[in-house]
Amino acid sequence: VMLSGDMATYAVFSGQPYFLMSVGGYHPGFCPPVPLPPAVADLRPFGFEVALADDVWFRLESYVAIASNAFQFGSLAVLEASTKFLLTTYTARGEVGFDVLLTVKPFSFIADAHVLVSVTAGGADLIHAELRVHLSGPKPWLATGFGEFEFLGIEHTAVEVNRRTGVPDNQVRTHCSQIGTLVR
Repeated sequence: VMLSGDMATYAVFSGQPYFLMSVGGYHPGFCPPVPLPPAVADLRPFGFEVALADDVWFRLESYVAIASNAFQFGSLAVLEASTKFLLTTYTARGEVGFDVLLTVKPFSFIADAHVLVSVTAGGADLIHAELRVHLSGPKPWLATGFGEFEFLGIEHTAVEVNRRTGVPDNQVRTHCSQIGTLVR
């Protein structure tokens, strides 16, 4: 069993006050304030990896972070098995993951999830199936996603969704926290 990951706390009390605490990193769409020390900005996900057999391993990694104006969390689980047959390495892989970012003011959220299953031979896909979903809102509400299936190099997109509803907010949305205006 191998454990890994980083955690950090960062606070600024003068000028533009800011607070940030993270175990394992941040949502991919989160913009931390500038300047943020590299030791706080570049965190490895908290996780563990275990070999279930000689050629089978499982990895789980996650993060949770609280900032002055945001709460975020996510996780990724991966199971992989491989074997060598007739000078070719065959690998089966499955993964499931999600990322959520909630911003307090102005209120908004981003949520992403995915599931993937694949079987490869010598690095080339034999079978590949993937489903990805993205939700965000509320101004506007946005839902996108796709499902994809590939068999022996022939790709089929089974499902594709792209829906937007509502009137965009006149404010420029950013997930970079603007705590200075919230604290005063």
